[in-house]
Amino acid sequence: MKSAIRWLATCLAVLLLLAVGIDALNAWRDSAPYHFGGDGGAMANRWAYRSLAAYLLTATLIACACVLALLGMWAGSMALPWRRACVMPLLVLIGVIATDWISEIL
Repeated sequence: MKSAIRWLATCLAVLLLLAVGIDALNAWRDSAPYHFGGDGGAMANRWAYRSLAAYLLTATLIACACVLALLGMWAGSMALPWRRACVMPLLVLIGVIATDWISEIL
């Protein structure tokens, strides 16, 4: 069961890493569809959409959290507290995103 959870978490982290990487690359190449600066609706009010630099910084932080979580999940030689500490930034990030979505709905 632990192995299945580890593989599922790995797949989700890799998919998030790929999605963020592709989206950041597209934003870097052509930023016109992203409406930075507060003129693009509800998403433009968020910090990540204030400018292209803020968006790319947010994408980099998400990618770093994913890589750190993958390291924590698969580095068997690390002590368990260090492995858990590696996964925590991604869990915090997921919590922030979830509360942001919930506040948008309410």
